[in-house]
Amino acid sequence: MKGFLICLLAACALASTTATAEASFGFLPGEEGFSARAIADGGATAKQAGLHPYQLNIGVGFKLDSGGPSPDGDVRDLTVDLPTGLLLNPNATGVCARAKFFQPRQSAFETTSGENCPDSSQVGTVEVASGRGGGEVRRYGLFNLTPPDGVAAQLGFAPFGMPIAIDLAIPEGADGTYLMSLRARNLPLTLDASRLSLAFWGVPFATSHDGERGDCLNELEPDFPWAKCAVAGTQKSREVAYLSLPTRCASSLPFTVTATSWQQPGTVQAQALNRDPGGPAVPLSGCGSLTPDFDATGVLSDKKASSPSGYNFSLINNITTLTNPQFLLTPATRTAVVKLPPGVSVNPSVGAGLVTCSPQQFAAETVASIPGQACPNGAKIGDFSARSALFEPAERFEGAIYLATPHDNPFDALIAVYLVAKLPDRGIQVRLAGRIDPAPGTGNLVATFDSLPQIPYSDLDLNFRTGQRAFLITPSACGQAVSQVTMTPWAEGVAPVTVSDGSVIETGIDGGPCPNGSTPPFAPGAIAGGLNSNVGSYTPYFVHLTRRDTEQEITSYSLVLPKGLTAKLAGIPFCPEAAIAASRTRSGREEEVNSSCPAASLVGHTLTGYGIGAALTYASGRIYLAGPYKGSALSLVTVNSATIGPFDLGTIVIRSAFQIDPLTAQVRIDSRISDPIPHIIDGIPLHLRDVRIYIDRPEFTHSPSSCEASQLTSTLTGSGASFENPGDDSIASALSYFQLLNCLTLGFKPQLGMRLRGGSKRSDFPSLRATFASAGPRDSNLKRIEVTMPHSLFLAQSHIDQICTRPRFNAESCPKGSDYGDAVAYTPLFDQPLRGKVYLRSSDHPLPDLVADLHSGSIRIVVEGKIGPAKNGMRVLFDGVPDAPINRFVMTLYGGKRGLLVNSANVCAAPPKATVKALGQNNSGASFTTRLRGQCGGKK
Repeated sequence: MKGFLICLLAACALASTTATAEASFGFLPGEEGFSARAIADGGATAKQAGLHPYQLNIGVGFKLDSGGPSPDGDVRDLTVDLPTGLLLNPNATGVCARAKFFQPRQSAFETTSGENCPDSSQVGTVEVASGRGGGEVRRYGLFNLTPPDGVAAQLGFAPFGMPIAIDLAIPEGADGTYLMSLRARNLPLTLDASRLSLAFWGVPFATSHDGERGDCLNELEPDFPWAKCAVAGTQKSREVAYLSLPTRCASSLPFTVTATSWQQPGTVQAQALNRDPGGPAVPLSGCGSLTPDFDATGVLSDKKASSPSGYNFSLINNITTLTNPQFLLTPATRTAVVKLPPGVSVNPSVGAGLVTCSPQQFAAETVASIPGQACPNGAKIGDFSARSALFEPAERFEGAIYLATPHDNPFDALIAVYLVAKLPDRGIQVRLAGRIDPAPGTGNLVATFDSLPQIPYSDLDLNFRTGQRAFLITPSACGQAVSQVTMTPWAEGVAPVTVSDGSVIETGIDGGPCPNGSTPPFAPGAIAGGLNSNVGSYTPYFVHLTRRDTEQEITSYSLVLPKGLTAKLAGIPFCPEAAIAASRTRSGREEEVNSSCPAASLVGHTLTGYGIGAALTYASGRIYLAGPYKGSALSLVTVNSATIGPFDLGTIVIRSAFQIDPLTAQVRIDSRISDPIPHIIDGIPLHLRDVRIYIDRPEFTHSPSSCEASQLTSTLTGSGASFENPGDDSIASALSYFQLLNCLTLGFKPQLGMRLRGGSKRSDFPSLRATFASAGPRDSNLKRIEVTMPHSLFLAQSHIDQICTRPRFNAESCPKGSDYGDAVAYTPLFDQPLRGKVYLRSSDHPLPDLVADLHSGSIRIVVEGKIGPAKNGMRVLFDGVPDAPINRFVMTLYGGKRGLLVNSANVCAAPPKATVKALGQNNSGASFTTRLRGQCGGKK
């Protein structure tokens, strides 16, 4: 019963204390509540940047309960954030094993003096004002402890025999910098501390601190502590700095304290500045007197030209001054700008299968997260590691280089990387973001890493991976491949340091001879043909272009198709000009999902391989039919999504102008008036290696009806030694054999009907209507036709008014007087028939040529006839007729005053006959006569 009453009274007392604390727990006002001061030798406030101060004092005072010695609430958690760049070096002293720390010290002067740590591990003292002992202030040693797993470092003191550990954490700041944070958790409720004063020694082994070391601390004669205690002298020869002020100048050094209590939820916070006692804040100055000691290396892993390569980059800081109290601290690198060797560019082959790390995934990286849990493993393009002088050399941060999501990164850049390295045993990770800027015209790369950690690292190593999917490509020429690195220190007013380093490109691709420095060779491969080798059939056609890594980049392409290889344009709308213009401004992924051109205009597709070596990255595209372009009859628009893995370089739109020979209807792609093939986009050289073009719309491409051997002639242009200089471009041609089969499976039964209209008597001038018709789609196209007119019809030379000259005919500006008729050709290839005038045109023969100038839209076809005498009359020969399917061809020659024919007899009395000899494209012949029927009345 008595025990129960004691417990009840204790609970009531605690409840009362809790109620009071909930209302008022916190810090005393001003410097009594929180103060921080770095002290230089001599006692003045330290203000020199990079100085190793004599001591750092941090004081925390809590509100008192009714002015008594006890605090108004008991502190539970206490955190002190040091200014960014202010360093405590746990590697500067020995460490106290945890077993020793928890073992009470046996002292002649104190029975509860605390820990039993060796003198070599002491880094300062802690004064405790407590309600215990009536508010007497007691001082205890502050020791560098062996930290548990996951803690960067740990300090400890043992007031009244109660061991208290303070974790030293190095969290990442909001601005990407790193600071040191002192964190004490779950302080004993019985500590009853009203004030804690921490003193960190700048040089723990300095003789001036011997009076507060080990058993000398709390000596009965504090004015002469050495009178009755001894200090081990083995450490006095190692005067190693423990404290370092930031190297970055600032108007003040800000400290922040945060606390919670056992009795009250929530936190309280206060801030303090490094200031003179009772005076203003002391600026940190003198940055200009600091001396950086930087170095850097940058080496390509491959010594072959134009080859995938890794890249090993190291940033080195000589930081021996971290522990030397006689020198100011060497500032660390704040910004590193790395100019990679000229000619080094991003390898498009890296894109296949590569993913990216988003900002959210990067933010989710923690010390405890395993590889792939935040940034995906598929985004890894290299290894990242670092080493800090705060820890043992064997304790190395290990991690990866991740590709950041293009244009969704801190820089809105096309190429950015995230660097993540972790030291789990110390509970620290380093996260950095960097941007890589390619030069628009050359692809040369500049990498920038800003706000590097202010924690003292001896080296940062970046190793971009090697192999076929390496991120980089070596220069195309042999010789020195030099990187230039400019490093700006964490110190205002200190000039940047620039160093150069590199390797040598020793051989050509695959270990072959070095490029000779002149224009690279250019002998690309080109294969073209159809899938169906039968004459007169619809079949898909393909073109396959390739080049080797050692050759020039392809910048343009021309193709001359065999005679008679045509396309059925009927029923296919052109892609509108507005849609073509819109596709040039869209992203690649937008175009992939929803094409600008209508699907009805689609005639084929492409597959394009980018990169070097055996492993390429492929992107697909579409081919659309379009209208006239730069004076051409029509065009094809190739719309390629320039999405190379995760890089969306937009949409590559190449408009190829098609020229159609008006005499033979032979089709050719004319690169002179077509869009060039881009070889670099947004600073990324495409290294176009493999182009596959498929014209595979059903019943679109129509084969000739001739079996004569022919060829597809490809002409390509190479970029030469300089991407930006067209003066050294090269031209190469490649031929593909072309010959069709089974010509004799086609028939040849042409028909020709002729009718005279108008006067039928002698000396009348009738009009003539001649109609040619084929027997159907399985008939050979016409190649040659000769018509011998009967002797009853002659050429009315007196009616020849004007003859069109060849230049005016070619310019389509013949005078009206040279127009002697009309013609129309009906073909399944076009929606509208070919129509036009029939002219007399100047000729190399005695008589002018009879020429039909036909048009269907922008397509022009010219049918030339030679007029000459025959044995019994007049002959007209049409030779070299285009090998194209014509269902019906109608030519009408005017009669009357403009008639070219005159009767020499009454054609109604004895209708004359014309003799016809025709030859098909398959070399089948036909010979027959056709009656010229007149416009006769009655039974005549």
